[in-house]
Amino acid sequence: MTGTEIFAERAWAQPGEAPLRRDVRIRIDGVRVASVDDAPPREAAKGRGRIVVPAPANAHDHGRAIPTVAFGADDQALELWIPSLVLSPAAPPYLLAAVAFGRLVRAGITSVVHFHGPQDPHRMADEAAEFCRAARDVGIRVAFVVPMRDRNRLGYGADDEVLVGLPAEHREAILDIWRAPIPDVDRQLAMVDEIAERCGGGLVSVQYGPAGLQWCGDEMLEKVARAAADHRRGIQAHLLETWYQRQWLDREYPDGVLRRMDELGLLGPRTSFAHGVWLRPEEMEVLARRQATVVLNASSNLRLRSGRATAAALQATGVPLGMGLDSSAIDMDDDPWRELRLQRVIHGGTGIDGGLSLKALATAAFAHGHRVAGSEALHGQLAPGASADLVALDWGAIGADSVEDVTDEVELLLARAGERHVRDVWIAGRRVVEDGRVTGVDLPALEAELRRIVARDAPRLKAMKPVVSRWQAHLRDFYAKWPRPLSS
Repeated sequence: MTGTEIFAERAWAQPGEAPLRRDVRIRIDGVRVASVDDAPPREAAKGRGRIVVPAPANAHDHGRAIPTVAFGADDQALELWIPSLVLSPAAPPYLLAAVAFGRLVRAGITSVVHFHGPQDPHRMADEAAEFCRAARDVGIRVAFVVPMRDRNRLGYGADDEVLVGLPAEHREAILDIWRAPIPDVDRQLAMVDEIAERCGGGLVSVQYGPAGLQWCGDEMLEKVARAAADHRRGIQAHLLETWYQRQWLDREYPDGVLRRMDELGLLGPRTSFAHGVWLRPEEMEVLARRQATVVLNASSNLRLRSGRATAAALQATGVPLGMGLDSSAIDMDDDPWRELRLQRVIHGGTGIDGGLSLKALATAAFAHGHRVAGSEALHGQLAPGASADLVALDWGAIGADSVEDVTDEVELLLARAGERHVRDVWIAGRRVVEDGRVTGVDLPALEAELRRIVARDAPRLKAMKPVVSRWQAHLRDFYAKWPRPLSS
């Protein structure tokens, strides 16, 4: 017999649709699951203390190896938080990527949509090459999203409008940081082609990343839509994350922002949008008609004061859903299991009224997110022909106090599982985590090196901090004049 055999005391073969199975043998042949059947009695003991589930996907992330709060980007409204990202310590791109991707696979994530934030936009192709090299070393499936924008560098509106009231003595320092020249649209499109040429192939794909509709004009969006269709590449953008974005886009597109995006050809099954907190019912219908995905980011939306997506309405309308950590998990630990739990609580409805169904949430986390990341394989179940993306967790710890034939074991798994329980991970048949250790890179050594580099960069960041604080104070005054947010 060839291939790999995995034995499990429990297996969640069909998340959201069936209870856990007991004493299971899973056979992997190459990159696919070959069979899932009952373990012979003489071999069942090999799976004791282990539960195997399909691996989750992280359908929207930014690969931040250094938690934002650690470098002074404290949780607050998104519009005030974004400027503080310039305080991110400088480090070699490979190191940042290997740490970020290593932590994701250690937590059980096997696909990630990485929306890149370049340290140096003029060297983005080189950074992308290093990120993709790290992805291959770690073994994770990555959709590398190339960021694009061509307007509203300083805030939602023309630069002169945003700058009104800023004291002259602060203006030059602020403009030096936040109003760098933007390459023209065609150059940005060519950058995507260059990165795809250097990085694409295997488990790595490349997508267009118009950062957000408030940051990208119609010409850019139309050209992105045309190029994505020509090259059959995915598109990911941020959409209606905050109330302030809702206000600006309503003014910019009085006939409807999603209607305009549809006219430009931006919407389709290969398009995904992160957040979608402030979507309206008629906009959900447009997304459902075009089968464009909305990626739910509960932790990030809470931490950045954005609100809560109406996930049950999205589900009822027929909008495909994904789940993302957005490099902002609630405990800053890249834990998809806790994110899944949080999503379920937040979107679970009120009182006895139902919210987002477990089946829809499981599909978002275990199946559809992989498709957003560009995988055409079957995900989200343990079945013959499915991609061999599997996670083995410590069932001995998760289910130690369960009551035989009384406890709902799926509910127990969802209520308790965490990154700390992950023992082994396979991606396309490759074992990338073994007994809690990432096999492709020395993650503890890389983390130690990153801490040393961050410490050396501290004086530069300390000198920048007052400028960031002044700019945030000005932006607070700028947005304070806007209508107050309603409940999402």
